[in-house]
Amino acid sequence: MKKICLVFLTIGFCASQSSLAKCTSSATTYDLTVNSNVVLHPGGTSYLMGAICPGGVLLDSLACCTRMIHISAGATYEAGPMAYGIVYLKNGGTFNAHGNNNFFNLYYEMGATILNYTGPMTLCTAVSFPAPNCSTTINEETSTSGFSLFPNPSEGVFTIERGTGNLTDIRITDVIGNIIYQSEIVNHRSTIDLHGIAKGIYFVTMMVCPENSPKGNEERIIKKIVID
Repeated sequence: MKKICLVFLTIGFCASQSSLAKCTSSATTYDLTVNSNVVLHPGGTSYLMGAICPGGVLLDSLACCTRMIHISAGATYEAGPMAYGIVYLKNGGTFNAHGNNNFFNLYYEMGATILNYTGPMTLCTAVSFPAPNCSTTINEETSTSGFSLFPNPSEGVFTIERGTGNLTDIRITDVIGNIIYQSEIVNHRSTIDLHGIAKGIYFVTMMVCPENSPKGNEERIIKKIVID
């Protein structure tokens, strides 16, 4: 009986060890590299291969396709309600699925932080993916139109002042892409009142039509605001 038990224990141990495989991404290059705080909005530009560098935070609500997201140590991936794909997570990295358990496949190293996720997971002896070029930074989108947003940080009321372009639409989202405010604004200066909103980081997306440009040539500007 002892020998039989030992055989089963050995088989179980070998099976558990074989599940700790080395997990290698099929990605070879990236079309999105994140160094700081970046938000992908539901209607934004589609990316297929994303790398989050140490200190970077990717806030993803983009409805796109099956993306591969590679999370370095010290990096964070926040998945919004529209996000889905394959995630490779290094020791020291953080993946927060926000309950999107059916939308991801996760390959991770021991020591990684996994939040709000109970979907398919594979524990790996090592997570291998191509090293991102962390000198390539995608930050908040900027524009030469000269828009300003103040005060920032704000207690909930702030002003948007336009520069040379014409502001046609504004949308404010939280860190996982939920829209909390949307309006058409055409004034030179507009005041936004978000009194009562929870403290935290929000993203203000403005659609701007450059002066003397026909409608349909709008550009998108994203600015971050802190509510405290």
